[in-house]
Amino acid sequence: MIVAAISQSQEGKEAAMILIIQAIPCIIHLENRVGEKLITVLLAMAAERFHQERGVRSLNQFARNINHIVNTSILGAVVRPKQ
Repeated sequence: MIVAAISQSQEGKEAAMILIIQAIPCIIHLENRVGEKLITVLLAMAAERFHQERGVRSLNQFARNINHIVNTSILGAVVRPKQ
């Protein structure tokens, strides 16, 4: 079906190119996805280890600790934490 559309007209060729372009993520977005996946996996591994060592109730403490680190070291500062 796509082959028939491509061979029929210039419009079909343009439509096919748009489909191809939309199917391939750009390098920047791909890099962001990989970075997000790495962070997610690392946090999941750390949470699992924290849970094994300290129990279920401590997972809330783990989340608060990570939130504090992100707000005061990555996105903001100790004197001006980000929300």
